[in-house]
Amino acid sequence: MLKKLTKLMLMIPLVFVFTGQQYVSAESNEVKAEVFYDCQIAIPIFPDMEFVMPTTIQSTVPTEVAPGEEFILENSSASVAIPEETISTLYGLLGWDEISGEVDLFEVHAENEDDTQNVADPPLGIPVTPVPDSGDLEFTVPEGEGVEAGPFTAGEEGEVVFSAGDINATIEEAGGSIISISAECEPQEDQDLTLTSIPIVAD
Repeated sequence: MLKKLTKLMLMIPLVFVFTGQQYVSAESNEVKAEVFYDCQIAIPIFPDMEFVMPTTIQSTVPTEVAPGEEFILENSSASVAIPEETISTLYGLLGWDEISGEVDLFEVHAENEDDTQNVADPPLGIPVTPVPDSGDLEFTVPEGEGVEAGPFTAGEEGEVVFSAGDINATIEEAGGSIISISAECEPQEDQDLTLTSIPIVAD
């Protein structure tokens, strides 16, 4: 269960990264990318646990940007599925029927005019999610409307490439509990971390 909860937290951060309205170009594309994270969770009294968390990130991004343009990513969200075996382990240790929590670090890297932003500042809430009796634990963060990320600034030429960074989260029993779970996750190195690329086009 601990592993599952951690995965949930990790994915939550990913959703925040891609949202925006104020600076978005008139034309936009919906993008989706799957990133796998190596996560370590710490629970008071119990040994640390490790797991792999698959995260699907969705966002609406400009089809192109002008040189030096300031822009944002909008309607971003992340969906996670925590494996059944992880959920079972956590439930055996803690007995939680529902979880909630927050993500306080979700790094998004932009290459061109190099920039790294924490989309989870302020922290993003993990929705109350029932722990299933069987099967994976699934949820999307944020709940409801996606969030915005940025603003980012385009360089003079080329393209702006966005990639996934680290994620930190805290998970607890819904309604409050004495024990909470902290999760620290890093993208696996043997994969393409690109979330999307936006071409820079001069008028």
